[in-house]
Amino acid sequence: MQQTTAAGLRASLVAPAMLAAFFLLAGLAVPSVASAKFSVGEFEWFKCNKQTPSLRCGVIVLPRDYSKPNGKKVALVAAKAPATGKRKGTIFYNPGGPGSSGVQQVLGGVASNLPASIRRHFDFVSWDPRGVGQSRPSIEGCKAVGGEIETIPEIGIPTRSQWLSYLAEARAQQRQLGLQCLPKNLGIARHMGTNDVVRDLNMMRKAVGDRKLTYWGASYGTRIGYVYALRYPQRLRAILLDGSVDPRRGWREFARVRPQATDRALEVMARPRVRPAFAEDILATRDDLRVNGPITVEAGRFDQWTFEAFVGQNLFAQFQWTNIQELIDAINQVRGTSRSVKRARGVVQRAYEQVRDRPLYPWIVTPRAGNPTANALLTNRIINYLDYADGNIPGDVAREIFLGNVRNHPFFAFNTAGTVANSAGIGSLKRDPVPLTSTPRFARIAREIKNVLISGSTGDGATPAPWTAQMAASFPRAAVIRFNGWQHVNWMAIQSACVNDAITRFILTTKRPDPKRPSVCPFAPPAPPLAP
Repeated sequence: MQQTTAAGLRASLVAPAMLAAFFLLAGLAVPSVASAKFSVGEFEWFKCNKQTPSLRCGVIVLPRDYSKPNGKKVALVAAKAPATGKRKGTIFYNPGGPGSSGVQQVLGGVASNLPASIRRHFDFVSWDPRGVGQSRPSIEGCKAVGGEIETIPEIGIPTRSQWLSYLAEARAQQRQLGLQCLPKNLGIARHMGTNDVVRDLNMMRKAVGDRKLTYWGASYGTRIGYVYALRYPQRLRAILLDGSVDPRRGWREFARVRPQATDRALEVMARPRVRPAFAEDILATRDDLRVNGPITVEAGRFDQWTFEAFVGQNLFAQFQWTNIQELIDAINQVRGTSRSVKRARGVVQRAYEQVRDRPLYPWIVTPRAGNPTANALLTNRIINYLDYADGNIPGDVAREIFLGNVRNHPFFAFNTAGTVANSAGIGSLKRDPVPLTSTPRFARIAREIKNVLISGSTGDGATPAPWTAQMAASFPRAAVIRFNGWQHVNWMAIQSACVNDAITRFILTTKRPDPKRPSVCPFAPPAPPLAP
């Protein structure tokens, strides 16, 4: 077996600093010259740190380019919550993004939310995919470019010309980031696509000794899951696709449809017998900022666009709705005569910093030198660009898509300027498109696959409900669980026996949900912060 060395990697992983995900492994190169050696295709596990004695961290070394198995390598870092009883297998988990750190999720305790029956019989493993987080090499050294885009007004509704100027400026910043950061990361950037991530997942399945794969994919993780199912249909034990992406269409349709998620979530929420008061408060606060202007805080000016971005970052997880309500209350206090204005301004300040300092998905981090947000943004863009044949959207088409989004999904569409300009500055990369179930070959494979469970919400604020429908239509023999709520990823994130028991049973036994259960599970807490 080929060997590579990584004692320095191991030493950093076992340090107490493991708890501070942003600072892990800073400046560390892999492979490094040291005494410990890792066999290619095999995990080495060890204690993560004293603070989490029950968890294990591990490294697996794999080919960087699978067409050149004897060439350069990647070292993937993983974290494991071992089974508490008699082990039956491993659940592999990807939290989405693309670009999210699975290691951070495990160290943060995600496994503790799972049912005891699952924890008893399954190791729970997540990893930082190639180019991401603590895996090496990873995207590093990116510096933030540009500043706030000022071509859309703080007050009022932008004109068509202002929207187009905003799009052009967003594209220019995307291009600047790509040209500044991509050249120093080309070695790994060429091999970060989901097709290679799926090959890695299959190697990891073999490395833990599982004959077939048990997998939970969240959000972008569903892309990994469905591609694995199409590539290795005979290796499926139980695949949970939770908060699906569209497996049938490419990047242009992603750019067209993604913005509707947040707007549709607000539309559903505003219906009678749902949560109309909360939806009205959100829109009223946006309108207040639109009409009366922004609130000045220490870091800048909190305007209508910052508010919309904050809502978009927090609406897709029901437990985060209290963050939105706290901000709404704070804005009302600043506007009024409340004596607690100082505290209220602090709430607005923190919300401003969250929006300005994080990408769309706030759990995406790359703890390397440079700006973490810039690193994460480029990581996300690279993976999406490699994955789709139509990832380079021509300028006229980009303008048409963006203006259509602004017209049809006015609450959140401004945040998608970067989506239609995703290829700016990274167009030199050779794409490696994932299979789409709209093609005859993969449609035939998908029709025969049955070891899949699809879960989605009617008001998902991150991946639109129609994408769950597309996933279900692509895999007609799969089981589907729909939840009447706004949770983006459902399993154990809501207090719903209708949702959780069916998924748990499937993971434990591979048995499909009871056909007598409701076709759509009713709304369940965490509820929004306002009384129904």
